[in-house]
Amino acid sequence: MAPLVTRLLARGSALDLRAALAQREAAGDRRCALFLPEPNSSTGGRCSAYEDRPSICRLFAFAARRDADGTPELVTCRTLRAADPQAVARAERDVAAGGPVVFYSDHCLADAASGSAGELRPINRALEGALARAELALHYSRLEAAEDAPQPVLVVPVPPPTGADPTQPPPRDAPRPAA
Repeated sequence: MAPLVTRLLARGSALDLRAALAQREAAGDRRCALFLPEPNSSTGGRCSAYEDRPSICRLFAFAARRDADGTPELVTCRTLRAADPQAVARAERDVAAGGPVVFYSDHCLADAASGSAGELRPINRALEGALARAELALHYSRLEAAEDAPQPVLVVPVPPPTGADPTQPPPRDAPRPAA
């Protein structure tokens, strides 16, 4: 998800994602926060970040999971089954016959940074974690850039000694006031 959240940060859309995540959480809606419902479309909606979607989403309908017995089974949704049942049936036969297949579990939404590598996370929790890591990385890169930037020189005017004529420069050997 790193490329996705990096692009959202660059576009200034991270707050929009945070709002969508909060809205879905409040509503108890487990659908991806990037999913835009379109009730009148044949698919019911679309991904708002399709070109940058994570690898787990790119695998959708082209990957498998293992059933309770460990047998691979193709994972497809009812929309894809309805749109092209012959293609789904061919893919299912190929998987059942031992054809090559990618497993979702090999590309799971695990959060290795949480300290519990391999912990599966729902899509919106994975998005939150990825966004938080990207924001933190951006914050630290900005701090490093600020540290590397030339620092301004602070010039503090020195007041003339008491009783001196302020229109005349101080003598060269005049004592300087303590800073």
